[in-house]
Amino acid sequence: MAGLAQKFNDVLQKELNLHAAWFPITNTFEIGDFGLFDNGLFRTVGNIKRDYPEIELVVDKGNEASIDFKSDGTSMQSLNANGEAATLGSLGNADAKLKIKFTQENSIVLKAKMTSDELKNIDEVGRKLALKSSWNKKYKVVSTVYNGEGSVIICSREAGTEVTISASADVLKQVEGGKVDGGLEIQSNKESVFSSIGDSGVIGLRFFKLKWLGQGINVLGGSEGEVEVLKDVLEGDDF
Repeated sequence: MAGLAQKFNDVLQKELNLHAAWFPITNTFEIGDFGLFDNGLFRTVGNIKRDYPEIELVVDKGNEASIDFKSDGTSMQSLNANGEAATLGSLGNADAKLKIKFTQENSIVLKAKMTSDELKNIDEVGRKLALKSSWNKKYKVVSTVYNGEGSVIICSREAGTEVTISASADVLKQVEGGKVDGGLEIQSNKESVFSSIGDSGVIGLRFFKLKWLGQGINVLGGSEGEVEVLKDVLEGDDF
């Protein structure tokens, strides 16, 4: 799934300036996780709350975000219970199907409405981390998590994948809208598919890290000018 994970990451970076939380929804990322990138994916090695419990993390609600993305070569068609093309609006709450076809490898359908939680005292946390002899200056720290609520995520590694979602027409209209709270059934003609429809969890991440300047450490935006913190760090940043 490495290529698919990288594609998912590319989509979030381009559309929302976020880094992917892979696997989406099912992961356990939280604010204060720290670690390194491995082949473009963030891997945690610890968490500030557990490893440095004396450092307080002040967390509050952040911005909301939404995304409605479909890879090139991907099509979606609604069908009635007999497999005939029909608009979902004309079917009421009758049984229906939504067929998604992926003609290219590493293709994605991502529809999500997201809320976020963010670390509010990054500068203070950065100054305290800078005093820890055990802190690795290469570590990046999760400072914001974007949570999808009832999101629609379907990722296909293979070209020629067909995914069929069966439910009542009114629930399938929720799928098109990107926030699902009804029951449905998912079938695919390929095994290399990741899907999460109607579930909630972390989809995107933002980071900060300490930056070394000369013989000391400075924190960007820090009121005391002792340390510099690089905020909203994405994969590929080399500081």
